[in-house]
Amino acid sequence: MKVIQPFVLVCLVVMSTGVSAASFDCRPYYRSRACPEVVICSTRGLSRSDDQMAAMYEILMKRLRPSEAVRLRADQRDWLADRNACGCDADCISSAYDRRLEELDR
Repeated sequence: MKVIQPFVLVCLVVMSTGVSAASFDCRPYYRSRACPEVVICSTRGLSRSDDQMAAMYEILMKRLRPSEAVRLRADQRDWLADRNACGCDADCISSAYDRRLEELDR
């Protein structure tokens, strides 16, 4: 009997339920096993943080002048690169979200 790795089992369960956590569609990331997205999608607290960050970002983008929005977009891309550098480390990802949410709340 072949043993299914826990990671694969979690992916299969999530994909079969059609659940999409976070502010993005998780299915392509589960298929490619991409981190940090898989960790965000499979961790309730990180998924909530991602939803919150995406909502705050969207609100700010609508309120800012065009020149300020360009700067915020660049800052967000820099933040995404930092978050992505966490790989599959949930603590690192969580800290990245905490810092970004605090920055966006100013």
